[in-house]
Amino acid sequence: MKQAIEGRRAFVGDALPDGTLHLAFLRSDRAHADILELDVGAARQVPGVLLVLVGEDLRGLGSFPSRVVPHHPDGTPIYLPEFPLLAKDRVRYVGEAVAAVIAVSTSAARDAAEAMSLGVRDRPAAATIEEALALDSVAIWPEMGGNTAFSNRIGYADATDAAFRDAAHTTRLTLRINRVTAAPLETRRALAVPEGDRVTLFAPVQAPHTLRDLLADGVFGWPRDRLRVVVPAVGGGFGMKGSPHPEYAIAVHAAVLLGRPVYWEASRSEAMVSDHQGRDALSEIELAFDPQARLVALRWHLTGALGAYLAYNGTHTLLNNRWGITGLYGVRHASVESRGVMTNAPPNAPYRGAGRPEATMTIERAMDVAAREMGIEPPRVYRRVICSTTRRPYRLCSGLHRTHPLLQRVGRSR
Repeated sequence: MKQAIEGRRAFVGDALPDGTLHLAFLRSDRAHADILELDVGAARQVPGVLLVLVGEDLRGLGSFPSRVVPHHPDGTPIYLPEFPLLAKDRVRYVGEAVAAVIAVSTSAARDAAEAMSLGVRDRPAAATIEEALALDSVAIWPEMGGNTAFSNRIGYADATDAAFRDAAHTTRLTLRINRVTAAPLETRRALAVPEGDRVTLFAPVQAPHTLRDLLADGVFGWPRDRLRVVVPAVGGGFGMKGSPHPEYAIAVHAAVLLGRPVYWEASRSEAMVSDHQGRDALSEIELAFDPQARLVALRWHLTGALGAYLAYNGTHTLLNNRWGITGLYGVRHASVESRGVMTNAPPNAPYRGAGRPEATMTIERAMDVAAREMGIEPPRVYRRVICSTTRRPYRLCSGLHRTHPLLQRVGRSR
């Protein structure tokens, strides 16, 4: 950090090779619309423009898959929509890339992008979870049979229901977790440099080997040793830069086609609508207590927005956080349901904890509310239900083992 502040670290874009070309994108300003016409003729006439790419030009290239593919409760696989590098027949969120321009300068590339004419027919949009689940909502992916991409359950519903029926006190809480974007100091960027039959991609990403494998295997069908991904200094990532984005593939593809280095740097406003985002969930929790104010059962229903496409790590967040909902508390019975919902918004992916902060916030807020409802100081309730320090490892009803030293410190303070 000190080296970065003092200017002694090199970031992507600090020193570009001679002859570097610049990449810019035309992006959708509609949340949901059919593409009726895309006229790029004027863009090609802008001085300095060497190449214009639209979705049809990328046929034969692959796309990024979903790393975690859950199943519906009946065991059937979920529908996996294609995540195109450039939109083809329809746009599904504001900021989706529709066309790419490569020119001799950033200004020429951006001027050319602005010279394009995009004719669309608007469709009803569902930008929020509530809109996506409404009965009259538009189907973002008709093949999905609704906007719920998946529903996944863990725990023991029958035992949990029985504990709630016998409970002396129950608490119910609904929390709205807003959508966020990472907004790192260094926006996403890529420098693709062709070297004979090989390409080196310089990018401030958090998972260079994963990006290399996904591009080589899934997008281009290359041997992995044909592509090298180099990560210089990274000006903030927060999980967002661990997600593969289409712009990296477009930069590499353009560099191969033109035989020259190609550089792209997201503007701040561009990053706000094109970066994979995070959070955006409805969290509903119920707690059941016995007459001694001990927590005996828990139900959690989490509905999360996935965006218009499944990001590579898009479903991971909603499945990763389920195990942490019991926190440090020795709950006897739990039932957890996670639902992923498609929305007309940028794809969602891990951000700052990959779902675990949502689980921790939910259980802690619910415990506070429950304590006040029962007229007991919250610390007294915590001490009654904290995981036992006399039995370690402590196996939670979710299946996790608690061995963290924090439990020892809590135990000594009782």
